[in-house]
Amino acid sequence: MLKRLPPFFLIMSVFLIFSACAITKTQKVGGVSKQSFSSPLAALENIDRDNQFKDGVEAIARIEVNTPQGRYPLKAALVVKPPSSLRLESMPIIGPADLFLTVHDNVLKVFLPDKGKFYIGKATTRNLARFIPVAATALRIEDLTPILLGMRPEIRGKTITLEGSSDGTLYRVDIFSENKKIQSLWVDPEENQLVRVDLFAGDNSRSFSARFIGRDRIENMTLPENVTIAYGDNEKPDIIIRYVDIGPAKGIDATVFDLKPPPAVMPIPLDP
Repeated sequence: MLKRLPPFFLIMSVFLIFSACAITKTQKVGGVSKQSFSSPLAALENIDRDNQFKDGVEAIARIEVNTPQGRYPLKAALVVKPPSSLRLESMPIIGPADLFLTVHDNVLKVFLPDKGKFYIGKATTRNLARFIPVAATALRIEDLTPILLGMRPEIRGKTITLEGSSDGTLYRVDIFSENKKIQSLWVDPEENQLVRVDLFAGDNSRSFSARFIGRDRIENMTLPENVTIAYGDNEKPDIIIRYVDIGPAKGIDATVFDLKPPPAVMPIPLDP
């Protein structure tokens, strides 16, 4: 059954940079194809080299959100700029946009025209949870932004260990911090393209899995055609993002990601 996605639900539906940390690289046992990489670090360098986002990316996306209550299709326009800037506008079939959202410098702003309400607060998972399903709050804004662009999230940790191994036709990189797995990446060694990202919680349980299906080269970028996101250990996608149109956003600046409240609309703080 098709339903119209409530505006609050929309935010999560659309949905790099190597941190300065000590790196230990470990190459696991063989079985890797001839087209593979000399080390897991080389694999990361290859996929990062292919994504040089100087300005940002703008796109039109068709989204499908699958929940126990039903399947919710929607359409949205967005502008994304690493590391964590986002602008999103809903595109209803009939009528004007009913949701505007921006995130920049860790500030979340949301305007709901039909309700005449404007919200502002820090871009924390707690505040995002006020607009998205509780199960989706494991995906932080700094993880969401690269995922939307088919990139790997930033690696966080003091001492990082990389382990590389073959996984069928793909090259897998497991990333550990303080002996705990924090990320797993799957790379197509023939195309030098990232095809899957898994992020893990502190207890080694999987927070979410993102998969990138199809790639288009646009100028100096390779952008995904489709992105799927599954939460926890779920293998079936909770969110499917199909890009109808995607490409570089030329000449954008910080004002694009700084939503202003309309006249006579008082901002509602999301933080105490």
